[in-house]
Amino acid sequence: MKKKNIVLIFITSILVVAMLICLITSDFFGVAIKGLIHITDDKDYTCTTQVLTDSVEFSLDLKDPSSNVGKRVFESENCYIEISKIDPDDEDFRVFFRAYGEYSTKTAKLITGTNRADNSVDLYAKLKIKDTDSYYECSGAGTSSMYKNGDEFGFYILPDEYIQSNNIADTKDISTLTLRLYDLTLHEWRHN
Repeated sequence: MKKKNIVLIFITSILVVAMLICLITSDFFGVAIKGLIHITDDKDYTCTTQVLTDSVEFSLDLKDPSSNVGKRVFESENCYIEISKIDPDDEDFRVFFRAYGEYSTKTAKLITGTNRADNSVDLYAKLKIKDTDSYYECSGAGTSSMYKNGDEFGFYILPDEYIQSNNIADTKDISTLTLRLYDLTLHEWRHN
């Protein structure tokens, strides 16, 4: 009876070690712990990108900036982008977007404002203010490093040209802005 138990423990131990070796060599732990961070840093994944032709239009309430946080402005391919933060920076406002993607040990997908194919953090998306028949381009306010499930990027949303053409004396007088976000990039990673 004791000999049977020892053999059973020995076989179970071998199976557990074999399973651990399989998990370690399959990127399971790296992806489970770090998600997209692991995938973008791992040379065993190949990334293809495509700039999306779709644009998305949405409005911001500048009288109550916190009411915009969490507003989903884009959704496609099981990925989405929402407003993560809007804040005044002196007289300018900045808006930041949080991009969320999906990942597994074999594939990953992210739609964002940056180009992550070469681990770049450069902002490629564009944001414009819509004003009757005109559009005013907003300048970039920064990008983040990769998070486990996406990244973040932002813009200054009150360009001087817009303020001057509308004779705005005080930016606190602006209640609502209509914005257009475009040139988002779809990233798809595949394990080699």
